[in-house]
Amino acid sequence: MQSAVSIADIVNAAVARLTEDFLTSPARYFSEEDIRWRLIKDIDTGLAQLGESTVTVSGGTPTSAVHGEYPTPFRCGMKESSFKVLGPADRSGRRGHFDVVVLNASSTTGISLEAVRSQDFGVFIRALPTLCLPFLDTVIEIKLYRDLGNPRRARSISQAALVAVQAVKKVAAALSPQPGHYPRPFARCGMVLLLDNSHLAPGANVEPVRTLFRQLLAEHLKRTVPPDTFTGMWITSHVEVWPCPTSPPCGGATW
Repeated sequence: MQSAVSIADIVNAAVARLTEDFLTSPARYFSEEDIRWRLIKDIDTGLAQLGESTVTVSGGTPTSAVHGEYPTPFRCGMKESSFKVLGPADRSGRRGHFDVVVLNASSTTGISLEAVRSQDFGVFIRALPTLCLPFLDTVIEIKLYRDLGNPRRARSISQAALVAVQAVKKVAAALSPQPGHYPRPFARCGMVLLLDNSHLAPGANVEPVRTLFRQLLAEHLKRTVPPDTFTGMWITSHVEVWPCPTSPPCGGATW
């Protein structure tokens, strides 16, 4: 009998636990790698309980369903915190990475390991027309803000907001058809998680800066309309979800 628990449920539950832990114990997280490690470990544990922590590639070779720093399925221009998907032959940009991905098990069967891990762009591009889409179940981008209110170390608040929007656009590109790349979404679901423990920085006057950051982010997002399979979260002393999703995040949990 097939389990009633889905991959979306596993991912959403892991994000919810991460969120709760960050809210109650923000000092545990020094870097984005701390967050990514926690999230990958939790998602992998949940998938293992379903017997779905591995997927198979060509020849029946197993690989983990969850990966970090997974290459984008396109080259992109990201100068000065902008974002633009480039054509397959355009070498003026480079590939980005998603912090966390979950592979779609039904799409990897029969595909070579080289194509699935996507390190060689030429190999990946040649395999792309044969891939069953969406090839990725979930993509997640993570940003940690440790010192928004520290005048000695903080990046420009405007720049920080632009970097967050860049992450939104990168995830949205995987959730939408891209002419010249893929005719249907490359990923089923995507998230951007913005976590802020800036109040831990010495002498930080963080609340006015957070307010400005949110205002700038909202202004930029007015010109960016992600698909309804996207969810963004701003996690400080509380949680804000944006844009307001028409359905629960990633088709599963409530927050």
